[in-house]
Amino acid sequence: MLEDCNMFHWLQAKRDDEHRVLIIENRLIRFSSTEYTLLCSLLKGQIVPDEVLLRALFQNEQSCTENRLLDKYMSRIRSKLKVHNIDIHRIHRCGYILLSIN
Repeated sequence: MLEDCNMFHWLQAKRDDEHRVLIIENRLIRFSSTEYTLLCSLLKGQIVPDEVLLRALFQNEQSCTENRLLDKYMSRIRSKLKVHNIDIHRIHRCGYILLSIN
């Protein structure tokens, strides 16, 4: 089911959680299950701490200290959003946030 994505108020955007897609300006962007889980955390429009993203990535496993894997997924998501002038900005030792590139 499509829902408005208010995070991108400067774009016409909708999201479909069931199919793990984001539709921006009538262009479909598909995400893997893991990518979409991380993206949903970022769609709240706030800085998302590394710990929160790592827990989502490793689904509450004890060994959720692997930042390199998190960086890899963020890079994948970033590349899919970049064509729409959306960036995932890394805030050193804190977390990530979605921003407009403009």
